[in-house]
Amino acid sequence: MQAAQVLAGYTLGSADLLRRAMGKKKAEEMAKQRDIFVKGCAKVNNIPAPKANQIFDLLEKFAGYGFNKSHAAAYAIVAYQTAYLKANYPVEFLCAMYDTSMASPPARFVIIAQRNSTG
Repeated sequence: MQAAQVLAGYTLGSADLLRRAMGKKKAEEMAKQRDIFVKGCAKVNNIPAPKANQIFDLLEKFAGYGFNKSHAAAYAIVAYQTAYLKANYPVEFLCAMYDTSMASPPARFVIIAQRNSTG
């Protein structure tokens, strides 16, 4: 949302409102934010309305997948670390899994079955 701050003069708070509007994909709020963005671009940086609308379209397009992409990257790191621990420290890994699943008896059965299958 730094682009909105630099190009259209958004404050941190208003940039966060823009981020939320893009995340929720509410048409009415997006139209309102587009108008604010285009006017801000003209006022702060003398960017013509067609160019500002084009920039807003790019921001909107990124909002559709950028959030999901960052979460996918974070989950990939956690999955890699988990696989490493399971492969290199199987006893400790399964003990930790068992300890964290105390509230869920079915999960404990899965962990015990996993332990039995790995030896």
